[in-house]
Amino acid sequence: MDVIFIRKGKKDYACCLVDLERGIILDFLENRQKETIVDYFKAKGIDFCNQIEVVSSDMWDAYSILAGDLFPNAISVIDRYHFFIHLCKAIDSTCKSLRKDSPDEECFKSLRWTLLKSPENLSKDEEKTLNQAFLVSPELQEVYQLRKDLKAIFDMDLTKDHASLKVEEWQEKAQKIGNKFIESFLKTLNN
Repeated sequence: MDVIFIRKGKKDYACCLVDLERGIILDFLENRQKETIVDYFKAKGIDFCNQIEVVSSDMWDAYSILAGDLFPNAISVIDRYHFFIHLCKAIDSTCKSLRKDSPDEECFKSLRWTLLKSPENLSKDEEKTLNQAFLVSPELQEVYQLRKDLKAIFDMDLTKDHASLKVEEWQEKAQKIGNKFIESFLKTLNN
């Protein structure tokens, strides 16, 4: 089951419950408050909650706690989207820092969406733009490559132990770059 939030207003969220195996929406809850979620699943009953094996959500601590309380047989995982959004923030912050430090460097202007786009979806012009920026900033290229490498690990069919080893190797490589934004992401990853 995945928990997805839909922003209704500036600070209002609805909660969308999804069966990831079947790819179907199970229900919408009017908000993401703890009481609403607990009441919903208590109404579903103990048998329903005991059959849940995996709960996927964003990084809000309340969901991990709720998952443990409501679904005793489930493991709680952070969904891929919310995980990678933190790595994309590190890439974006690196680019902003480069623009600030080198305001006259044309290759860093209007680069954000090209950097954040999946490499397989880049046009020839976007690839050229990236390569120009990478020539000026090898650090930006390293940060960009880190995202590609981590995504590749997530796309592999690995055992938990092998995946852990691959991620540890990736972390060591990421630490060597010495990029403060990547270091911040590494803290998030370890948490």
